[in-house]
Amino acid sequence: MTASTHASPFEHGVVCSPHALASASGLAVLRDGGNALDAAVATNLTLGVVAPYSCGFGGDLFAIVWRDGVAAYNGSGRTPAAMTAEVVRAAAGDAMPERGPLPVTVPGAVEAWFSLLDRFGTRSFGQLANDALRYARDGFPITELGAESIAEVREEFAGSAAWHAVYGEIHQPGDVLRQ
Repeated sequence: MTASTHASPFEHGVVCSPHALASASGLAVLRDGGNALDAAVATNLTLGVVAPYSCGFGGDLFAIVWRDGVAAYNGSGRTPAAMTAEVVRAAAGDAMPERGPLPVTVPGAVEAWFSLLDRFGTRSFGQLANDALRYARDGFPITELGAESIAEVREEFAGSAAWHAVYGEIHQPGDVLRQ
């Protein structure tokens, strides 16, 4: 087929993520004429809202982009400058804790979104964040996996008023999560 027979340059585009609402956000960007990088950022932003139990904004981002050649981006989080092995051992001993400030790196994804959009994107960050902002403000029905993930940590965060303010009313799939 020639290009003139297609309604959109992304007629056969696909967006895949661990949450249908996030995938739909990315696909909407493609339908609106955005490119694959724009769609990936919109998908990632929406994931941070609709699947915060596994895809939060504090993660890393690695990308291989093709535009007139291959470009790779390493958006892995960096260790804070003062966080040496000696500091960790003094605070935690020989075993790295699973939670808290010691095992956390500076998030690399946020810088990666802006760097990649600046170089390869066709949409603004604000445009790409629209769905994520709407789901955070208006809410969305939690999935079965989401309800299970929240239930798994409910006891651990029982004393946290901030956690309870966001997740306290979520008990089963279909409950609406607003952030």
